[in-house]
Amino acid sequence: MADRMSIVNGFIFISFVAACAHNPEKKITCIASGNNLLQSVNLKLMENQDIPFIPHTGGYKMRYREILAALLMLPAAASGELVPDEHPLFQADTVQEIRLSFEQDDFWQQLEDNYSSETYLEAEFIWEDYELNTVGVRFKGGSSYLTNPTMKKSFKIDFDAFVEDQSIDGIYKINLNCNFNDPSFIREAAAYEICRAAGIPCPRTTFAALYINDTYWGLYTLVEQFDKHFIEQRFGDSENGNLWKGDDHGSLEFTGWEPENYYGDYELKTNETENDWTNLIEFAFHLNNTPIEFLPDTLSEVMDVNTALAMLAMDNLLVNLDSYSGRGVNYYLYHLDRDDRFVFGQWDMNESWGCFNSWGYSISALQQLDPYWTNTASGEERPLADVLWSVLEYRNVYEGHMQRMMALEAHPDILIPRMEEMRDLIREWVYLEEFPRSLFSPTQFEQAMETNVPIGPGRFAPALGTFIENRHDYLVSVLGTWNPVESLVLNELMAGNDSTIVDENGEYDDWIEIVNTGTEPLNLSGFRFTDDMAFPEKFTFPDTVLYPDQYMIIWADDDPEQGSLHANFKLDGDGEEVYLMQNNVIVDQITFPDMEDDDSWGRWPDLQEHWVVQAYPTPGAPNSDTPPDEEEGSSAGSTLSVLCPNPITSGSAGVLICGTSGTAELNLYDISGRRISSLFQGELSGEQPVGLDVSLLPAGVYILRLSQAGVMACEMVTILQ
Repeated sequence: MADRMSIVNGFIFISFVAACAHNPEKKITCIASGNNLLQSVNLKLMENQDIPFIPHTGGYKMRYREILAALLMLPAAASGELVPDEHPLFQADTVQEIRLSFEQDDFWQQLEDNYSSETYLEAEFIWEDYELNTVGVRFKGGSSYLTNPTMKKSFKIDFDAFVEDQSIDGIYKINLNCNFNDPSFIREAAAYEICRAAGIPCPRTTFAALYINDTYWGLYTLVEQFDKHFIEQRFGDSENGNLWKGDDHGSLEFTGWEPENYYGDYELKTNETENDWTNLIEFAFHLNNTPIEFLPDTLSEVMDVNTALAMLAMDNLLVNLDSYSGRGVNYYLYHLDRDDRFVFGQWDMNESWGCFNSWGYSISALQQLDPYWTNTASGEERPLADVLWSVLEYRNVYEGHMQRMMALEAHPDILIPRMEEMRDLIREWVYLEEFPRSLFSPTQFEQAMETNVPIGPGRFAPALGTFIENRHDYLVSVLGTWNPVESLVLNELMAGNDSTIVDENGEYDDWIEIVNTGTEPLNLSGFRFTDDMAFPEKFTFPDTVLYPDQYMIIWADDDPEQGSLHANFKLDGDGEEVYLMQNNVIVDQITFPDMEDDDSWGRWPDLQEHWVVQAYPTPGAPNSDTPPDEEEGSSAGSTLSVLCPNPITSGSAGVLICGTSGTAELNLYDISGRRISSLFQGELSGEQPVGLDVSLLPAGVYILRLSQAGVMACEMVTILQ
């Protein structure tokens, strides 16, 4: 479980942990002190090790968890990537003022001379309180440099090009993109925003006002670098696999076993010294030579099918043809150490929504681009698309990706207002641009949403708002629509249930928790779980209702004959993906890491974006950093609680409920969300014993839910008969 357990290498921290272990009543203070201490102590990630002198109690590693709960908050996105810590450089809806100073009188000529060799030139970098005396700067881009007649070029800035390990809070390189061929100035930022919402690995962005030697150089899109540091922050510090970029023609065709056959079509971005191309070549061979009947059983073993489908769907939806589908470029594929598979990522999206057009299509034809389009030129093959689309289940998921984006972030009623927000943010900086450091005039900027703006002889940047609306209408006519379900979320799971909770058969099975976060009951008919995109119907929910604020667990035990909430697959203890789907649309998804037995992977805080190894597993209840036997209700500061023996093996049991003051209600639900009985309704102030008769109930998992004054406390209980 590398990347999940952080222990400090040093006697100071061992003493600190020991002090916390022997002073449990002060554990919160100790944790707070520990966070400060960690700023000056070297952290070392270790695999499958516990701190030996901290005892494990019951089904939980109690003292260990109490001490390290605050240190294990390693977040992850719905896509399964880790969510990097918020970084001030990429603060949303911000224009960062960045200043570069060159001492060389002929710095511009030197930058031009260095373009082909990609050699960095020394400069000073200033941003807010950061003053880096020496960074590396060079021009970047292809057509944005070679066919750009102005001095507003794109730049790459490498903070440790000359000073080893120099960074800005873990960021080592940034890109300042000049918004080439985009008079709206926001295509790239908006496209990446949709990518992130769809769970596709891609860089963070914001905007930057660039000054060079105190001269305003223009409004840029600030883009994070896709490199080894990006990989570590998204997939874990232990990841050290090979990262390739598709460029200049990375079609993923198999062209033989010699690495030299691939050198001109891909760039190896990590581990360049080893120069090992074996994984890429073997992947290309598998992709191009596996018979179609074997694809569903084998393809997901060598690649993350979902990220590939999402990338293809994104490029088509946004008519981003300077991409894999178009030129076989501007994408990344990374070979994961953890499971020996390739995952795909997006790059360079400034010409989305029809700006890149090497085929002479009319704007109308671009708006009506076939959902399964790839480069139509003679000899152009795109096996990644062709192979995935040859499997019906993958085609359905591909269309589901498009339907989801069309219903949410890419819907014109959501996307166009969001774009206008961005344009309002940058407008004053656009107006400050002056030739020769300007690609478009303020007038063209203002026209960009509703007017086709010339970008070269016979070429136009399509009116952005009009293009989005017409593209949406066309795809709806072809693919139909999806009514968004945003209230149903994955919330917690456990892939190694050794002693945490038993099912109705007394078995310790893997489990997955979902929650209805909305205000209306939700019928789960049509929803399903899978851990393999080739088999999206692995588990289909029964016709049952999930009520508002209700938590439900599904047993991932590959034992469906045990009940309607027992899935026909198990979770992989080494980590894998889990997808919650409605028909073909992915409603929620998560990739969990390798964890120890009885560790759970859940949202923290409860129901929020970030995923972490939980301090305490809470199946069927809100995620909490309080031990189950110390839980004081589901609301901070509340004294509402439910205590009950678990499991119950006899015909009756005593339940102790506790409240503050006012009318309270205690109900018993089965795991499908159906209310079985009302156990208490009346005035509750302090503790109140309540009898629970289970003699007529079938064996199973049930939920006791106590509510009072808008606050709720839940307790899951297993009945064994």
